[in-house]
Amino acid sequence: MDYWSSNVCALSLTLGVMLSSADSNLFVQYLGYALIILLNLSFILWMAGMVLSAYMEVFDDIVNKIKLFICKMFPSMRKILKPKEFDPERLK
Repeated sequence: MDYWSSNVCALSLTLGVMLSSADSNLFVQYLGYALIILLNLSFILWMAGMVLSAYMEVFDDIVNKIKLFICKMFPSMRKILKPKEFDPERLK
């Protein structure tokens, strides 16, 4: 993740310096700024996805208990939620 953040930062800085020093028309500048925004936004969303997936591994048991509770209340939801069944061997 550190490697990608350095690359995105370097690319954003390079594009920003090139756009600020260029005397081209406004369309090219706005297009360049939109590219910088898109690049940084995609990286931020990718990082957020990685962080959330790591937290989901931590809270997997809690989420599964909630799924089992909902499936007991509404058995038709079992196909949608697909909870992991209770396994006493896993607790050992």
